[in-house]
Amino acid sequence: MNSRAAGLAAAVMFLVIGSGQFYMALALPRGTLAEPGPGVFPLLVGALMSAASLACLLLAIVEHHPVRSNLLADAARPAILVAALAAFLLLLPRVGFVLPSLLLQVVTLQVFGMRGVWRRLAVAAATTAAAVLVFQTLLGVQFPTPTWSF
Repeated sequence: MNSRAAGLAAAVMFLVIGSGQFYMALALPRGTLAEPGPGVFPLLVGALMSAASLACLLLAIVEHHPVRSNLLADAARPAILVAALAAFLLLLPRVGFVLPSLLLQVVTLQVFGMRGVWRRLAVAAATTAAAVLVFQTLLGVQFPTPTWSF
């Protein structure tokens, strides 16, 4: 499968999902600007997903030089991401949030092709620090405390 066909298929799939979410969110109460209802977030996500899918669909349609992909190498990527996510879930209650988050992000950035070990580590560290700052410090969400028991 070439990149154009894969892009078209993915864009159509996400356009259907986003449009469906948008349509179903219309049935939920939206509330007011001061007190948003339960339908606001799904409505926004559906609209954004649909808009992004349309943009990807247009890009896939106008793509002139499709790239052939290696099916075996492409099939290994999701397996690597699933294994990294499983490791994150296993380590999270034992080690805490920071180390599993760093490892998951480094592996994900590697799978998606970011070059340079130091660059991957810097992006992962910045993202983890931002998550801790936003969720733990600003919002008061408690991350799992390390137990270090395996």
